[in-house]
Amino acid sequence: MTNIGHNTKRMGAEVVAEMLAGYGVTHVFMVPAVLRRSFVEMERRTKIARVHCHGEKSAAYMADGYARASGKPGICMAQVIGALNLAAGLRDAHLAHSPVIAMTGGRDPKTKFRKVYQEIDDVPAFEPVTKFNATIDEAARIPDMLRQAFRVATSGAPGPVHLQFRGNEGQLDLEEAEMEALVEAQFAHVPPFRPEPEAAHVKAALELLQKAERPIFVVGGGVRASGAGRELVALAEALQIPVATSLNGKDCIPGTHPLSIGVVGSSFGFQELIQKIGVGVNTIDLDAARRGGVAVCNMPGTNSQAVAELALMLMLAALRRASYFDGLIRRGDGWRPDAAALDNVGEIAGRTVGLVGFGAIPQRLTPVLRGLGAKVIYTARNSRPAAEAEFVTLDALLGQSDIVSLHCPATPETISMISRAAIARMKPGSVLVNTARGELVDEAALIDALRSGHLRAAGLDVFGREPPAADNPLFKLSNVVLTPHIGWLTPETLARSMTVAFENCRRVAAGEALLHRVV
Repeated sequence: MTNIGHNTKRMGAEVVAEMLAGYGVTHVFMVPAVLRRSFVEMERRTKIARVHCHGEKSAAYMADGYARASGKPGICMAQVIGALNLAAGLRDAHLAHSPVIAMTGGRDPKTKFRKVYQEIDDVPAFEPVTKFNATIDEAARIPDMLRQAFRVATSGAPGPVHLQFRGNEGQLDLEEAEMEALVEAQFAHVPPFRPEPEAAHVKAALELLQKAERPIFVVGGGVRASGAGRELVALAEALQIPVATSLNGKDCIPGTHPLSIGVVGSSFGFQELIQKIGVGVNTIDLDAARRGGVAVCNMPGTNSQAVAELALMLMLAALRRASYFDGLIRRGDGWRPDAAALDNVGEIAGRTVGLVGFGAIPQRLTPVLRGLGAKVIYTARNSRPAAEAEFVTLDALLGQSDIVSLHCPATPETISMISRAAIARMKPGSVLVNTARGELVDEAALIDALRSGHLRAAGLDVFGREPPAADNPLFKLSNVVLTPHIGWLTPETLARSMTVAFENCRRVAAGEALLHRVV
C-alpha cells in the first residue's frame, strides 16, 4: 500500500481479499495456481478457507453446491490452462440459476502469438453459461468489476458470472493502483431485493385461483431465489392448494408436507415403488402411498451389524467418559483430570444391560454383551423363548438396568416412552443409550437427569430434532457421548442396502413380489 497525496495506491490482491471477505465469502474452491498473491492476502487478512479441488469441474460443482446451500455467491478459480474445464463445470449452475462467480487467469500481451497454450482465448466458452463475462486488464478496474460480478450474480434471475484476470495465473493482482474495496452488502446473498408486487397482478392471480376448479401451484426456482418459500407454504395452507415444484424449486416446501406432491413428473401417477434406504418409514406418508397405489418397502437387517456396533461403542464410551478424556488430552490436560470424573467410570462386566426392543440389533448385541461379562435383560411386545436374555416388563427393566439401550421404532405407542417419569424410575447412576429414534426420549428430562447426576451418562446417536440446534444443552455436558445419526453409516451397510434396492427395482419391472413390503 502506497500513499500518494490524498490518494492511496493498493495492490490488487489486497482489494480482492478484502472484497471477498466483505461480501461474506467463507470458502473459495480452486485449482492452483491462480491469483497467488490474493490467496496470501486472504490468509493474512481474512478467515476465508481455501479448498483445493481435484479438478476445475469439481471446483465449479462445489461452488455451485455452496451457493445453493447458503444462498450466497460461490467462488471458484482456475488458471488459464484450466479455464475451459471451469466453463464446462458451470452448466449445472447456469441451468439452476445458481450465483457462482468464476475467476480465471487470462491472456497476457507478452505471451500472445508465441504458439503457447496460454494464448488460447477461453472467454467465448463462458458466454453461453454466464450472465456476465468480462476481462480485467487494468488493476484499477478490479474493485468495480468484482462489485459488478456480485451484483449480476445475485440480481434478477441469479446465475454464474466470469471474470478473467490478465496473466495466465491472474498476475494482475500483483499490480498497484489507486483504488479501494467496494462492498455492497445487499448483493452478498440472494435475493438482494424483495420488491412489492403490484396490487393489480395479485388481484389477477387470485381471480384465476378462484375460477379454477382444481387449482394447483407449480413452483419453480424463482420462489427459492426470492426467498418466498415460507410465504408460499402459508398461502398453500390457507387455501388448501397442493404444491408441485420443478427441480430448482423442490426445497420451497418440505417434501413431507401434506400439500407437497413432489417434483413435476415424479407424482404417484408415475411411481410404483418408494424404497426406503433403512428401516424406519416414519418419514414417508404411508396413507398417501396407499391412496396412490404405490408400494412402500424398507430393508430390515441391512444396518443391524453397524447399529449394533455403534450401540456397543456408545455404551463403552459413556461408561469410560471417552468424550471428556478426549477433550482433556487435546487441551493438554490429559494427566490432570477432575477427580470426580475418575470416580464415574466403570466396566461393562458385572453390570445389567436392559434392551428395549428385541429385533435384529439387540439380538446381535446380546451374545457380545454376555461375552463381556454383562447380564442382559430385555422387554418387547412378546417374549422370545429362544432369547439368551431374560424377558421383563419395561418398569422392571428401568429399575434393574445399569445401562438402558433403546432399539424400537417411533410409533404412537413408543414416542416419549422414556418420559420424565420413566427416567425417574431408572436406577440411580445408570446410563441411557439411544441409537433408535430421538422421539422416544423426553430430551429436556434427560438433560435434567444428566445434570443432577441421577443418570451417570448417556450415549446418543439420535435426537428429537435433527440436526440439533446449535445451542442444544447436550453439547455442553461432559457426561454425554454424541454422534450425528450415523449408526447405519458404513460401506458395508450401503452395499447391502443397494443390493436390496436394486433387487426390488428389478422385481417391479418383472412384476414380481417385492422384498420387505410395508404398504
